[in-house]
Amino acid sequence: QDPNKQLGDEYLPYCIVACNLTGIGPGNIEDIAPIEFPITLSLRTLAKVQVNNIHLAVQFPLGGTERKYLLSQVESQTEHVCQYRVDEKMTGYVATGGPWFNRHGVCVGLCHHTRNYVQSIPITSIVQNLFNNDMLGHVVFQIHDSDPTLADKYDRAGELLPTPTGVFWKDVWDTWYEDDELANLVHFVNAFVYCPPILIHAFTQLTQPAFRDSVVHMAREGGIWPVLRIIDKHSDKQ
Repeated sequence: QDPNKQLGDEYLPYCIVACNLTGIGPGNIEDIAPIEFPITLSLRTLAKVQVNNIHLAVQFPLGGTERKYLLSQVESQTEHVCQYRVDEKMTGYVATGGPWFNRHGVCVGLCHHTRNYVQSIPITSIVQNLFNNDMLGHVVFQIHDSDPTLADKYDRAGELLPTPTGVFWKDVWDTWYEDDELANLVHFVNAFVYCPPILIHAFTQLTQPAFRDSVVHMAREGGIWPVLRIIDKHSDKQ
């Protein structure tokens, strides 16, 4: 992607980079707070971007070590790109790839700052794109079998327990499920192959007679491989 080129809905130039948590170098890995991806409806709402919203970008111009902060207002938006207001202080340098945060501290997108304009790819578009292209499974989320919001707040000794993190599997299912649509179920399995409750529901749908009788269609949609992945990864479960 040309750093001086504007973004467009037809192409989202982002990538997933793995981190070596045992590497030796400056800084402390515990100082890094992972960004929460909006994989439930409630998280999507928190990360929603609207025209006139004011966001804060954290930037490292030209990929260097200097950190800059940019406060700007959303001027316009298309399906997958937001355009921010630009003044003279913002021009003359390139800084692309840093996060945009809203007033609640929620990451709402990735910054693309060229010499003459400032844009972002909304985080909701990135997550949807990963799901549709069977890439979301490369990012493992903390998904619980029971609703973490209903967990006990105190232990038996009356001590306050840490606030649970992660999301409830049913909230994830309700967010991504699309009425037994085969391609959607295939995406589901590829995205959450490590989450047994989601796999049980997806597997139940994939193996129903309507899909079993259409093996050719299922193979065309890529449904055979996810079923084999389920069986292989969870062979100890019935």
